[in-house]
Amino acid sequence: MGRASSQAYLAIEAGGSTGKAAINREGATSVRIIRSGFNPVDIGYPTFEQRVWSLVIPLLDQLNDKRFRVSACAAVAGAGDPKITAECGRILRRVIGARSARPRLYVVSDVGAMMKCFLEKHDGIILIAGTGSVCAGRKYRRGRMKAARVGGWGGYLDRGSGFRMGFDVLEAALRAHGGVEPVNGTVKLLCERYGIKLERVPRVFLPPKRDRVAGLARIALEAYSMGDPFARITVREAARDLMDMVLAVKTKAGLGKRFRIVVSGGMFSDPAVARLFRGRIRRALPHARLHHVTNSLIPLLNLARQPARLADSRPL
Repeated sequence: MGRASSQAYLAIEAGGSTGKAAINREGATSVRIIRSGFNPVDIGYPTFEQRVWSLVIPLLDQLNDKRFRVSACAAVAGAGDPKITAECGRILRRVIGARSARPRLYVVSDVGAMMKCFLEKHDGIILIAGTGSVCAGRKYRRGRMKAARVGGWGGYLDRGSGFRMGFDVLEAALRAHGGVEPVNGTVKLLCERYGIKLERVPRVFLPPKRDRVAGLARIALEAYSMGDPFARITVREAARDLMDMVLAVKTKAGLGKRFRIVVSGGMFSDPAVARLFRGRIRRALPHARLHHVTNSLIPLLNLARQPARLADSRPL
């Protein structure tokens, strides 16, 4: 087999609510998505490994030849902790090695991957908002770098995240269930979409699992588009919280007027959140350049093609 045809590139995004993977070989790309959480802190390493097998193996089976050399880059939720990074790396290497001889694997945080792709030697901020939210930035001056970071504590604590928005929806439903507050349009929509009565909400959603609660953010976003006052407050608060993270990182990193802001994650895939956030950026930071990464697998595939540049990378 020729040298060019023996190389495959694998990108893995193991997020808090969704797992995505893409494999590129001989110019063709295949993508696979699983609607389950992959954060090992939430689900444990055995479940993490099971879900990685389900996500990755069907793509690797398309190679039909173990002589394919796989170069992979994986962004894993929770990979900011070196111990988590190391254990996830062992699991991923074991899974990929089952279908490929001598795979090359680099595990980074989602922020680390975006920094490497978009802010290498450039001033700027990365903002990722999905199940959780994290914001990081850096400034270069005279060959030295100053970095700052906000959030990334996990969906339970991160503001402007899908979990936080979903939790607000669940809390409103529970307060309506107890008669503390009237049933608002968002709660009515929740019951309608899940086909349940209000009295069944505690049984269906408690105890609150992170990926399931984060999924309730879709209810708030749909109710927002329908003009529900509660949803409009909730969505606007999320956009404000995300903007506050950007401003905090800007101040801590000492960034000037002109820099890049790169955003990614499921929250920005909603037109309302994207529009509200963009409006806040234009008003507060008119000289900043805003870039929305709509397909986060593409940067990971690009990094998988550059093993030398990733060899010394570390999670942020």
